[in-house]
Amino acid sequence: MKIAVVFDTLHPDWEDADYKKEVDAKVEEAEYDVARALMAQEHDVLMVGVADQLPPVLERLAKFQPKVVFNGCESFRGHARHEYALATVLEMHGYRYTGSSPTGLLVARNKSLTKKILAHHEIRVPAFAEFRPGEKPIRPSELRFPLIVKPLLEDASVGIAQASVVKDDEDLGARVAGSCTSD
Repeated sequence: MKIAVVFDTLHPDWEDADYKKEVDAKVEEAEYDVARALMAQEHDVLMVGVADQLPPVLERLAKFQPKVVFNGCESFRGHARHEYALATVLEMHGYRYTGSSPTGLLVARNKSLTKKILAHHEIRVPAFAEFRPGEKPIRPSELRFPLIVKPLLEDASVGIAQASVVKDDEDLGARVAGSCTSD
């Protein structure tokens, strides 16, 4: 079966053969492990790195005509918050792909939205508050210290450190100011 493996890369100018050299060299990266496993099962695999331009990705996919695309992208244009973008494009172009839908990726990325949806469906979630960049955080009374301050749109514990645990309103204000960005 023809399967394309797409993933975010620091080498957008590399071709399929360049990535397959890394596969053959047993470089330990998830996308190479996926390609190795698929090739071991005798699938025809195309590896496509994604950085900040979609036209080259779409051209390679159109030429290869995969039956399925293994979506290993966790960012687009260097930002994890744009993880949903490739799934959106794959869907719009009619490719079958692995992983979550664009909507699922967007919801899962946004901690506040996820908690609101879960709470709506009567699934218990911890009390939380969302603060905007530049705002002085006003802590709702149901939030009791210690608290953990997390960036709204990051995943995999990005932006969380020991300093994320705050013990009073002063610490909360300082951490929110240091954690929130407008980009």
